[in-house]
Amino acid sequence: MIEDLCNALKVSWSPVEGADKYNVYRRNGGCGSDGWVKIASDLTGTNYIDYNVLPGSTYGYYIEALKDSCPSGHGNRCSSGTHAAPDISGTVTDIYHIKQKDNS
Repeated sequence: MIEDLCNALKVSWSPVEGADKYNVYRRNGGCGSDGWVKIASDLTGTNYIDYNVLPGSTYGYYIEALKDSCPSGHGNRCSSGTHAAPDISGTVTDIYHIKQKDNS
C-alpha cells in the first residue's frame, strides 16, 4: 500500500510469515522489469517512508522478505504511487488575513 504524505510516500506491507527483516526497492516511473534500486535494507517493521521523492513523479516499490539474512525473492508484486504537490496557495493568504484582522 502506498500513502502520499505531505513530503514523502509511505510504503506499507503485510508481514511475511517467517521473515525477520525486509528490503525495499524502488523504480522511477512505476512498476516495470528493470531499473530497481534498493533504498532500504534490513528493516524490522512493515512500513518505510521514502522522503526522496519529487512532486508529480511516480515510483514503483517492491518488498523483499529476509529470513536469517537470506532473501526470499521479490516475486512479481509491485505497488506504485505518485507524489502530489501540496496546494497551499490559498492557505497562506487566509492565515495572513486572519492575523491582520487580529492585530487591528
